[in-house]
Amino acid sequence: MSSETRKHARHISFNQTGSNICLVNDDSQGFKIINTDTLKTLYNEATGSYSQIQLYFDSSLVIFVGLGEDIKFSPRELKLYNIETSKMICHLLYSDTISNVQVNKDRIVVSLTNEIYIYNLTNMKLLHVIRNLRKLNGLISLSMGTPYTNLLIYPTYSTRRKRRNSGRKISNDSTNGSIGTLTTNNSYDNDIEEQEEQEEQDEDEVMKEGDIIIFDMMLLRPLMVIEAHENRIQCIEINEDGSLIATASKLGTIIRIFNTINGTKIKEFRRGSYKSIIQSMKFSSDNNFLVVTSSSNTIHIFELQSYDINKLQESEINNSNISVKETTEQDLIVLDTISANNTTNIDNNNKNNSKTSMRRMIKKSSQKITREANKRFNQLFIGGNEDSQNKINIQRHFAWCKFPIDKIKERGSSSIINIDSEPILLNGLQLIQLQTTSSNEIPIKKTMDNNDDNNNLTLLYLRIKILTSDGNLYTYLLDPVNGGECILQSQLYIL
Repeated sequence: MSSETRKHARHISFNQTGSNICLVNDDSQGFKIINTDTLKTLYNEATGSYSQIQLYFDSSLVIFVGLGEDIKFSPRELKLYNIETSKMICHLLYSDTISNVQVNKDRIVVSLTNEIYIYNLTNMKLLHVIRNLRKLNGLISLSMGTPYTNLLIYPTYSTRRKRRNSGRKISNDSTNGSIGTLTTNNSYDNDIEEQEEQEEQDEDEVMKEGDIIIFDMMLLRPLMVIEAHENRIQCIEINEDGSLIATASKLGTIIRIFNTINGTKIKEFRRGSYKSIIQSMKFSSDNNFLVVTSSSNTIHIFELQSYDINKLQESEINNSNISVKETTEQDLIVLDTISANNTTNIDNNNKNNSKTSMRRMIKKSSQKITREANKRFNQLFIGGNEDSQNKINIQRHFAWCKFPIDKIKERGSSSIINIDSEPILLNGLQLIQLQTTSSNEIPIKKTMDNNDDNNNLTLLYLRIKILTSDGNLYTYLLDPVNGGECILQSQLYIL
């Protein structure tokens, strides 16, 4: 099929395990669910206009939002549907267009223009509403969800003083962006003077756009604010266990990594020198790598920590030694009771709870940790003591992928990433065959050239799958030890 007649996807998404893909074509009705390994179409709905589709892990539960072309498919309505039994589970109607929907093991989060709704997945009970947000643009990210960690990340905007007023505390009104003008009844001159003073204060106010908030979806309160960038946040991503956050601003030149324990910046990467729109970021399941796609034709892979093949099992054991208080069965009952009470009084108490939570959040982080956890993070990602946190060097990419020159993505197309959790082993002949069939030249390792029996040589690779909205599914092989340019294993058009 020629590039002129090829379709374009309105929406693309991997499920949480990366085993399936959800596709919504831009010029047709319905949606498709495709297996990423076999490329078999598991489900094909030929009717209905959809703007978003999310598959819940490997189940038959589908969460979708309408496009608005049909009255039955409103962009303000969220629907949960069982594709196996063809039954509608529930539907929720909102006052504004739904910008984004994300789901983890036990939470569904719905993002509107300036509100976020958090639900319990088991019974679809409304747990919490975050209101009065600015320029959210659907930027939310959820951890996978565990008995002791269930985090939501979203950008926030605050008004702050600059220069002479930079050290002064900002009032609640200023933080919310509503600065009142003082008025008196003394005289016209006093009114003019106060108006001029207010205008000077307004000139000193600057909008801080590069902050993000970590929100605990179990305790239903914000934990901390992280000053990530000076410019507006373009892309955010949290890893599966909720321990790391990746952020990128609208410039797209710097990628920063923070831990969620105390908000410390542990890594800083330079993607490039020129401005680029970051489209998606993804952590590997072992937290060794971060893959970043952008509006350029290069995919960057950054190394968070060295990939040691001989210490994979040892690393898993060490990670389990981090001192964490697990939630008991009684704690879960208490949390459910609190959540139920919050749901009953959510409209009456939301404003008071938000103000109290924000004050506590700005003063200090309410999340309690042990010293062993802090030290463990420093050893894993910094390799030194606490003082070394202030001496983080900006690093370049560890590896990269290039889209084939004859298959350059269309301008404005988006991309999403999935990284296999388990590596694969390839022998020398398989790699030579890949080089022969690959559209871009990949240099074979010198060890292979000097080895007469290529069948006895096996190398470890991680598969990275990139799905673009122009319908191409690219599979690249990453050398987790040496890095460098990745090998293009396959390229398939799946629309």
